[in-house]
Amino acid sequence: SVGDLVGKRVGLGKTAVQMLWGVEPERVIRVGWGLGPEKVRISSLGPKEAVSALLDRHVDAAVMGSYFNPYTHAMVLSPQTVEFMASGRHYHFVPWGEAQVKKTIASGLQVLYVNLPPNTIRGVSYNMPVLADTNGWYVSREFPEKVAYELTKMIIDNIGKFARYHALGKLMSAKALVYGFSESQIAPGALKAYREAGILK
Repeated sequence: SVGDLVGKRVGLGKTAVQMLWGVEPERVIRVGWGLGPEKVRISSLGPKEAVSALLDRHVDAAVMGSYFNPYTHAMVLSPQTVEFMASGRHYHFVPWGEAQVKKTIASGLQVLYVNLPPNTIRGVSYNMPVLADTNGWYVSREFPEKVAYELTKMIIDNIGKFARYHALGKLMSAKALVYGFSESQIAPGALKAYREAGILK
């Protein structure tokens, strides 16, 4: 449980530069869980280095993760998570917690709360309340609307082909392209393409 981490060492990614592995989990620990430096010592190591430190018992817990489709829950584990699970070590998943993630979101961090069903990850036979981040293509306000439309249309039309080139392409789907975004956050040209494809109304 979260309480078990009091007085312990936690390995994270680089908390100054890595959003997914460093900034976001640190914010949940400090804000969502309310565990200040006097209660939990955070070591900003890097994703791979944090897992290595856990395996070598230099830290007591480490952040790990995966990439997944929010609708199908198809998942690809991150390299450092694969490394840890391949070690055969017995492990415990510490839930981020719905209320804790939402408290962190309320503090201004743009992440999402997701409740993964049992057995999404081998060996975890219970629900996993986690924080999630979105991967996508982002442009400035000055980006040409026509180019945004054509680029988005190309991605939608070829969404099933990405898996040929990268393992994470297997997780992609047209519906998931807009997951976690409001229409006001989507570039006008891209919004037009999503509506034409029936992804958004």
